[in-house]
Amino acid sequence: MGAVNIKNGQMEALIMPNSNTETFQSYLDYFNNQLNGKPAVIILDNPSWHKRGKLSRGNPVYLPPYSPTLNPVERLWKVLKDMMPVFNEISNEDELQEIIINNLQTFFHNPDLVKSICGISE
Repeated sequence: MGAVNIKNGQMEALIMPNSNTETFQSYLDYFNNQLNGKPAVIILDNPSWHKRGKLSRGNPVYLPPYSPTLNPVERLWKVLKDMMPVFNEISNEDELQEIIINNLQTFFHNPDLVKSICGISE
């Protein structure tokens, strides 16, 4: 799970075991901690686990259903997927996690690249 700051291209991400309300809340808790009390608008797509229960979150803006092209971080996930080797070339889950982390480092250390991938203009 991850987020991109559309003002400066910085990103935050956590590798989670699955996607559900509990893991999403854990990510939001982590994300809110990174903000240090600064306000944030969070653009969300529409999985049920983004809306279920009493999730604590900033100011959510929900995109229309089935509109991933409107969410800048989705472009980043596509590039990340394209960087991945074919799954039958990965021997185990630890290797997969290491590859994901190494590929994410490219984005963490290059906010200008993130901005260009996400279509963020100055």
